[in-house]
Amino acid sequence: MNTVTKVIRKIPWGQGVLMDQFGCTAEIRFNLTETQDFVDEVPGVRRAFGTLKFDDTEKGRSMYQELENKTLIGGGIHAEVCVVTIESFTVAGSVMKL
Repeated sequence: MNTVTKVIRKIPWGQGVLMDQFGCTAEIRFNLTETQDFVDEVPGVRRAFGTLKFDDTEKGRSMYQELENKTLIGGGIHAEVCVVTIESFTVAGSVMKL
């Protein structure tokens, strides 16, 4: 069995908005990398993750401290994300094109 992970999408320094469940927003710049595993050339699991840069550091700290997933909109995508650190995130589902 041959497993290969391929990068299927990269967004370098997209501009967007991060929104929490209460509708609070923070403007951000982000890098996103989406990968997909292929087992014997058959598509498998997709993963996406990236880095964040908040325009307002205080809003960034607030977003990081809230445990709930956030909505990321920008760079031509829409995704539910989990803010792992004030500078990074993972996607908690699929990345949808806008």
